[in-house]
Amino acid sequence: MTIRELLDAAGMDRTTVYYYEKEGLVHPARQTNGYRDYSQTDLTELQRIKLLRRLGVPLEEIRALQAGERQLSDTLTRRLAELECQQARTARDQDTCRAIRDAGVGYRELDPNRFAAPQPAPQPLSPREPEPFRDAPLPLWCPWRRYFARALDMAIWSLPFLAFVTLICHTNITRHGTLVSWMDLAASVLLTLALEPVCLHLWGATPGKMVFGLRVENADGTRLTWSQAMARTRRVLWEGTALYLPLVSLWRMYKSYQEYTDYRANGWDREEEYHYIVKPGHWRQNTGFVLGMIGCYGLSVVLVLMAGFVPHTGPLTAQQFADNYNFLARYNGDPAYLLQPDGSWAESDPYSYVVDFSGGPLPMTIETGADGFVESVTLREEWDRETFLAFWPEYDMQLVSIAFGAGEGGWWNNWGLLYSLPGRLEKQTAFEPFTLAWGKVRMECQVEMEGFLSGDPYLMVDETAPRSEGWFTFTIRGAE
Repeated sequence: MTIRELLDAAGMDRTTVYYYEKEGLVHPARQTNGYRDYSQTDLTELQRIKLLRRLGVPLEEIRALQAGERQLSDTLTRRLAELECQQARTARDQDTCRAIRDAGVGYRELDPNRFAAPQPAPQPLSPREPEPFRDAPLPLWCPWRRYFARALDMAIWSLPFLAFVTLICHTNITRHGTLVSWMDLAASVLLTLALEPVCLHLWGATPGKMVFGLRVENADGTRLTWSQAMARTRRVLWEGTALYLPLVSLWRMYKSYQEYTDYRANGWDREEEYHYIVKPGHWRQNTGFVLGMIGCYGLSVVLVLMAGFVPHTGPLTAQQFADNYNFLARYNGDPAYLLQPDGSWAESDPYSYVVDFSGGPLPMTIETGADGFVESVTLREEWDRETFLAFWPEYDMQLVSIAFGAGEGGWWNNWGLLYSLPGRLEKQTAFEPFTLAWGKVRMECQVEMEGFLSGDPYLMVDETAPRSEGWFTFTIRGAE
């Protein structure tokens, strides 16, 4: 018979039956698919256990009776003596309660010596059982621990994909945030399908479950097989979270919460006869969760920032400098032109037609030393009366400074280059000369103009001036 048929016939709950099986009191057969097949003998054995437990016979005594180490008559004689002793003690306690009540005294007037008459020493009693028929404890109520354990797991599973996107593909999350978020969700689900079954099979718990003291195992205490763990994970993702799809996921999690409230176990555990082991809650579990989430978030931020690290550091050749510059240009946008090692520019897509109202990229001069490494880079732009509008090339200066600055430091230098150097350049007044030293680089900007109206960040020709001309240069070199 199936477990459901057995429970109806025996009048017992599933957890208690599994507990007796784990304790070796019943031994159901297994079908080819792994499900239990209970016989009439198993049902009779459970009914015997239920009767004796109701009479207060300890499990150890029942185990000895099954093994033939005890005689039932001796066990019942001993139990009768215990019940008679308990009954006598109960009668004495009743008489004492009546005497105190009839005396009409209050708590402050109660004389314990008056009513504490000497009592004969009672015979030893068997351990008191909290509930007849229920030797296995009820599963602890822990829906939020289970939810936050899975949230921590999802945060951990998302890290490998984020590392791939940022460190390998160098994707700018700020530009492709929505697309990356959907891809991250899909990757997290796939990694959950791949990694969670392995964790359940090897350790009985995922990292999040370990933090909260949770474990999943078979009714007999063994760990789930890989196929069992895979089937369980699939059901959890589909039935419990609806693959984390917006709105649908919230509905499925709500329904799963209701099911857990009704049965203290969800379908993927209850129907497959899995046990969810829960350790008592402790503040260390909450602390571990908070630290774990902070660690995942902090590592995610680091990975996102590292996505913008240029590929070449240390002394740079002209080709490596051009690679750094083009990497930054692609990372921050879709450049129409790419820098060449000789300082010239080429269209990024020769088969596309570029419409550029800015006049094209700024002329650039790359100077190298006798050793072939870049010593300085100069941007130059000239204006005349034909120039209707000129913009302050702050973005171009930032790309040149970061691409060149990587050659004056190591890998760690990227942190300062990406997130400190642009801020220093932003503080400079547009179309005003400046000299700026940062780390091992020195930047110098020179500006001369006549007949222009200066704004921020642009220049306009002054039509009332007799002539309009000017020029701008920005040079960066290693500090001497």
